[in-house]
Amino acid sequence: MRLSLFRGAPSLSIFSFQRGQADPGRCVRSLKAGRPAALKQIRSVFSDSLLYIATELMPKDTDKRRIAEIAFGAFQALWDHRESIQDPAGVKIFLNNTVMETCKRLNPAVDNRSAVMVTGFAEIARMMMEMEKALPKKYQRFYKMKFIMKLSDADIASELGLDNGEVQQYTAEVSAFMKALPKWG
Repeated sequence: MRLSLFRGAPSLSIFSFQRGQADPGRCVRSLKAGRPAALKQIRSVFSDSLLYIATELMPKDTDKRRIAEIAFGAFQALWDHRESIQDPAGVKIFLNNTVMETCKRLNPAVDNRSAVMVTGFAEIARMMMEMEKALPKKYQRFYKMKFIMKLSDADIASELGLDNGEVQQYTAEVSAFMKALPKWG
């Protein structure tokens, strides 16, 4: 039985940058200082995408507990090597590479090309859902329609009961909001 990570549309449950939550840079500094809360926060950001990577790279009949061991083993490795992490991008690269290399070692059928493609898809999905969750509720449905489902402005206007000017205004506001989000690299 394969572990199902997607709920509804291709969305992953991931970290949202809302009031009171630390930025990625602060989280990395806390991790390096040996604060377990930082690892917990990092797990909330990356666990679904690591589970997805492991699920896709391992044979279809792999037990879901084994998939979870692979994904969560990457967090233990991160904790063990936390002093070597320099920035938020380093966290993402370390975790993705750890899961990829573990899967390649356990499943000889995995080649570099397929591993990189699966990891790339997981990262794109993680970033898109991170943006959606960080948006004010007013814009979340609009974001999904415009940037994930790629609906036309006319279709969005019809579905949400907006006029074309409001759709353009929402597009500008959502774009500005997305540019201001903290990044994991």
